[in-house]
Amino acid sequence: MLKVLAAIDGSEAANRAVEHVISLEKNGMPVEVLLLNVQPEIVTWQTHGLAQEPMVAHRQGLGKQAAGVSESLLRAAGIRHQLRIEIGDPAETVAQIAAEQGSDLIVMGTRGAGAIETRVRPYPRWFWRSSVSAVPPPSTLRVGPRCAGHPTALAVR
Repeated sequence: MLKVLAAIDGSEAANRAVEHVISLEKNGMPVEVLLLNVQPEIVTWQTHGLAQEPMVAHRQGLGKQAAGVSESLLRAAGIRHQLRIEIGDPAETVAQIAAEQGSDLIVMGTRGAGAIETRVRPYPRWFWRSSVSAVPPPSTLRVGPRCAGHPTALAVR
């Protein structure tokens, strides 16, 4: 069984990553899924004098809200999963939890704006200790019939 950590944030990109995990299962690769949502660290000035506990509870609620669609997709596909919500640096937390859980694969969505590159690239390959699969957004480039007079050129709509 493939142990998969799916890093989710409630975005369409994260949902695509979960759909990728579902496709692995549907194509005959049994998966054990941990959905991980990492909330930003709590900075003292943000608390406005409140105790840390209510802020942690609020972030936990935001994490559960962010996981809603991903959990629904997995339930609809009949795939059991666990949800874990952490507070910290996203890249470091994902790597740490993946190592703790012995994850074989880390799956995360990209938004097509290079955000994944800025999060993953600074860390060497050994840092992750797991394979990382970044699921890109669907292509917005539509290729049409060949342009007249240019047998190798394609028309872009």
